[in-house]
Amino acid sequence: MYPCRGTQLGYGDACAPTELSAIVDLSRMDRILEVNTELGYAVIEPGVSQQQLYDHLRDNKTGLWLDCTGAGKLASLVGNTLDRGFGHTRYGDHFLSTCGMEIVLADGRVLDTGFGHYANAKASRVYRYGVGPFLDGLFCQSNFGIVTRIGLWLMPEPEAFSFFFIKVDRDENLAPLIDRLRPLRMRHLAVGHPHRQRPPHPQRNGPLSVGSRERADALARIRTQEMRRAAGVGAWNVGGSMTGSAAHVRASNEP
Repeated sequence: MYPCRGTQLGYGDACAPTELSAIVDLSRMDRILEVNTELGYAVIEPGVSQQQLYDHLRDNKTGLWLDCTGAGKLASLVGNTLDRGFGHTRYGDHFLSTCGMEIVLADGRVLDTGFGHYANAKASRVYRYGVGPFLDGLFCQSNFGIVTRIGLWLMPEPEAFSFFFIKVDRDENLAPLIDRLRPLRMRHLAVGHPHRQRPPHPQRNGPLSVGSRERADALARIRTQEMRRAAGVGAWNVGGSMTGSAAHVRASNEP
């Protein structure tokens, strides 16, 4: 498990999923070990939260942004990355924005991935593959080791940032929307890793006959519509962003 701080919300928490599970609390490993403003990366421990790194980058006037997830300000950046979480900028695929991991294996050995395997390597935080097999993926959504340090690429603060939010009220309208967004994504106009989400669906409890199941489904649909109206969301909801120069973002937002 990778709860790290136990506050990943949709990506996991500090509860054991099965019997005989072992939970390792890494919340006190909360050091920001390095921020390189020239090359645009940070090296952090698993207890570092989104809020903590954000505050550090802002207070030290680094001119760098981190990509945030919707899991909350106390969520671990390492925990979210190891569960392949995503955010809203061009670094929205968090696993693809990592460079170098320090991992403690089950027998106590410490593994540094990529060029971190070599002492005094200067490219360990800027070229993620190193030489030979790429091992980082083995430690995402797995229990092969405990990640105790990770490098994250950061984004230079853009001149302009524009977030967009789209509501789709009918399921049959989702596919046409995806078709409209796809060319923007392929041309790197909608560069913010747009993603789609469906609001929670009321759950049925207990065994149901055919007739009562149909009635429960109908009631669930009504309840879902009520929840959507109260929250101001659609049947499907799409969020993403555009970043760059003011002229680029303005042109991208033009119909």
